[in-house]
Amino acid sequence: MIFLLVLVIIAVVGGALVHADNWLDGLAMLIIVPLGIWGFLALLNYIFRLP
Repeated sequence: MIFLLVLVIIAVVGGALVHADNWLDGLAMLIIVPLGIWGFLALLNYIFRLP
């Protein structure tokens, strides 16, 4: 599970870096992607805590 999550994160970050046409897009991705991953992990944590 953790291994798959790490692979997904690497794929998302790598894809974001590859598709960044200029430094502004790259900067936006570096901010947005970690926030998205953090939000996704928080959502998973919330879901799995439910009975």
